[in-house]
Amino acid sequence: MFLLYWKQIAVVGLLALLFGIGYYEGYSKEKKAYDTFKLQTEVLGKQQQEQTKVLIKKQQQISENITKEYADAVKKINAYYASHPNIKWVHINSTTDNLPSVSETPSTIDGTSERNILNDCALDVLKLQTLQEWVKQNILIGE
Repeated sequence: MFLLYWKQIAVVGLLALLFGIGYYEGYSKEKKAYDTFKLQTEVLGKQQQEQTKVLIKKQQQISENITKEYADAVKKINAYYASHPNIKWVHINSTTDNLPSVSETPSTIDGTSERNILNDCALDVLKLQTLQEWVKQNILIGE
């Protein structure tokens, strides 16, 4: 029986051998491509980690610098208003078109002087300017 179908069996065996060789060649070629891709991905990942570390260091340095500058500016503002207890403030009368008049520092409802409110306003403006500077510097390092 084997002798009757030897040609068909040989053809099937040859086809199986050719399929096996082709499969192995294709597998090894794709394995090389995958290994190359995997290596490139690892290298790029390590490079990105290093860049991220550098960016984080820069952001921390910016935050430290801004914090120091802000603390120094707050001290200056507080010292300025503490050394000028009789600062005149400008009162604008919205019912007339006259120029603003200068008056003595009034007291607020809770008895604190207007100087404290001016100090608070100055500190709020300083805080906003500092935050804007912080954002601007962080945006610049990302470019």
